[in-house]
Amino acid sequence: MNGPVTSFACAYHICGSEDVTTKDYSEDDEFPNPKVSLVCKYERPHLGGSVPIYEIGQPCTACGGITSDACIWKALCNNSVV
Repeated sequence: MNGPVTSFACAYHICGSEDVTTKDYSEDDEFPNPKVSLVCKYERPHLGGSVPIYEIGQPCTACGGITSDACIWKALCNNSVV
């Protein structure tokens, strides 16, 4: 969370979700490529338009690959482990 926000709520919708399986990854380790819409509402204090709400994460290749303990969901590095 970026800043002293008192509360927040987020919602998402996966467009084309009929193409997404319940598995985290397919047999060939390829991820489906759906479009995702994400909306979050933050309570006070207002963060403003120039403050990022997230940071881009490192892919698993940066922390030992998808079999590494530092890899989450076979996609992103867990920075608390790296």
